[in-house]
Amino acid sequence: MLQTVFLVSLVVVAGVVFLGAIFLILKMDAASQSQGGRFFTAVAAMLLLGWIESKVAWVVRRRNLFSLTHSSEPMHYRVLSVLALLLAAVMLFGCALLLPN
Repeated sequence: MLQTVFLVSLVVVAGVVFLGAIFLILKMDAASQSQGGRFFTAVAAMLLLGWIESKVAWVVRRRNLFSLTHSSEPMHYRVLSVLALLLAAVMLFGCALLLPN
């Protein structure tokens, strides 16, 4: 029960970090943009998302730590995690580098 609450709260925090970074990138003023502010915001968001993902991976691995049967859940999680992080990176860096000033 506690692991599920922790997992859900981490997913919510990851969503807030992602949406907050997109909001900051979209609302950044011209002076901050000229100093690479959008790019650094995207980098910081990806670092935070990577840290959050490592905590979620810890919860997923911990669930199956003492299991007697082999579960494919960690492998499915790894695939989805990599795809989600790649999609987040494409969206964040795409917004940071391709949006007009």
